[in-house]
Amino acid sequence: MKNKDLTVLKKGIELCGKLEGAKFAYVLSKNYKKVTEEIQHLQSSLEPTEEYREFEHKRIALCEKYGDLNSETNKFDIEDNDSFVKEYKELSEEYAETIAHREQVQKDYDAILDEPCELALVRIPMDIVPDNITVEAMDCLSFIIDGD
Repeated sequence: MKNKDLTVLKKGIELCGKLEGAKFAYVLSKNYKKVTEEIQHLQSSLEPTEEYREFEHKRIALCEKYGDLNSETNKFDIEDNDSFVKEYKELSEEYAETIAHREQVQKDYDAILDEPCELALVRIPMDIVPDNITVEAMDCLSFIIDGD
């Protein structure tokens, strides 16, 4: 299992919320806490710096100055493209280090998601899995279920 699979596992645990079985529920509960904390920890590395927030604020203001927000696409339709591009280029040059740092943070995060997950999760023996588990939930939990 890789770090990127943690969200799938969390979804599987959530899908099993109403299933019965004390041992099954106990194992899910133990794993849910660990998985949730690890996801939060991983996502916290994506928190933008104050400088990047400042850049984003100015970038959005620039988009609002030269365009209108399209409610269907949730993107700006830029009307005066030449002026926008000129000002955006200047803004990007001013924040070049900040933008490069943010891009590196994103690349590092993506690389971490592809690494093997080292969380010590409690395995679920197949004999305690409730008979009425859905295929979707079973598929999501397959990372921690011990077969036959």
